[in-house]
Amino acid sequence: LAAAVVAVYRRSPRVIGFGASLVSVGASALLLRGAPSGQSLFQALMLLFSCLTLAAILVLPRRDCNSATIGGILFLLGATLLAYASRHLLVLLAAWILTTIPFLLKDWFRARTWRPGAALLLSTVALALAIALMATGGHTLSIDALKGRSPGGSAAFGLLVVAVMFRKGICPAHAWVADAAEGGPAIPTALLLNGHLGALLVAKLIVPLFPLTAGSTFPVLSWLAMGTALYVAIRGIAENSPRRLLAFLALSQSACILAGLESRTAEGITGALVHWFVVTVSTMG
Repeated sequence: LAAAVVAVYRRSPRVIGFGASLVSVGASALLLRGAPSGQSLFQALMLLFSCLTLAAILVLPRRDCNSATIGGILFLLGATLLAYASRHLLVLLAAWILTTIPFLLKDWFRARTWRPGAALLLSTVALALAIALMATGGHTLSIDALKGRSPGGSAAFGLLVVAVMFRKGICPAHAWVADAAEGGPAIPTALLLNGHLGALLVAKLIVPLFPLTAGSTFPVLSWLAMGTALYVAIRGIAENSPRRLLAFLALSQSACILAGLESRTAEGITGALVHWFVVTVSTMG
């Protein structure tokens, strides 16, 4: 709603964006406070991302603080919160698509090169196909009703892994992250990457819905994630572009989150979730 207001009423976009983000912070804090003990991950992520957006709007350079930029950031905030809150496959897919729209449109945050847009589109297509298979095999679109049922079988699982790889920037689909950081606006791109929707897909769909398949096959993605973390860290040593260097550093750190989520141990998952928050705040800063 605030993004629409900014698009129509083009005066004081930072004030409107700050007010909308502040409302989002307050609403997320109330949700987190009312969440049952041990079931507050997604509410905590909503609060974290709302705070990031609030800080981003405050520090946005004056030259970039226009209605288009603020509107795109608020649009991304709403779509990301929708993804965190969703319990329905179609709602999750809609949120996934909405988060990519600002980075496909020239008037918002589209990068100068083709790889970021292609990676986001391929991840969306893979997720859409996976959800179609899961809906057909599970005969429901409720995420809670599909837990432990492996809906859609290995094909759906494989498509979800592909969606994670392209969205998260896991090798060999890592190059788009640096291209987006160098060829697009820095702060909105950082917000996109720090939404960590690839990790969210692992936590919300892959691990709870495919426990048996994840136990036997998912370690492959974990190995790719660790390989990505090592490769892009070494690659960053020889990088001269500050933006690409920061992108490689953020990607190297965020790739480790997947390995912890896959471990299926209390220590590994706890470490991944703590690292999720640490990486998000530090790289955004």
